Amino acid sequence: MLEKKKKNLNTSNKQKKVNISAAAKRKSYPAVPIVDFKVTFSMNNTIITVVKPNGNKLFACSPPMLGYKGPKKSTPYAARMAFLEALRKVQDLYQTKKINNIYVKGPGSGRDVALKSISGIPVNAIIDVTSFVHNGCIGVRPRSL
Repeated sequence: MLEKKKKNLNTSNKQKKVNISAAAKRKSYPAVPIVDFKVTFSMNNTIITVVKPNGNKLFACSPPMLGYKGPKKSTPYAARMAFLEALRKVQDLYQTKKINNIYVKGPGSGRDVALKSISGIPVNAIIDVTSFVHNGCIGVRPRSL
């Protein structure tokens, strides 16, 4: 008789699982009408950072986030796909209609291909901010004995 009561207590204490719809889980994002892209091309990877005009970062996108690993992430195709994914995210989540500036940095292989993929979207300017060596100051001469 005690065993039956224990079994009944165990079944009554189970919690019911509540299913939440995908729409209720989705995060709401503020509308940002104008954004800037800061794209860094290196020999091994491409990193696209989307920022507001005041400099606050919205999100970043790169080929490894899309599943490209190893030497495939440095290809022009992977850079193009990452750039298109960043554009899609900006338009879907933040309802952005215009890209103010695109700041390009570095000597990567996917540089031209990624920039050609922005057809149909108004862009104010594409600015190259790659650092350039000017040979700097003259170093200290070694001491001669």
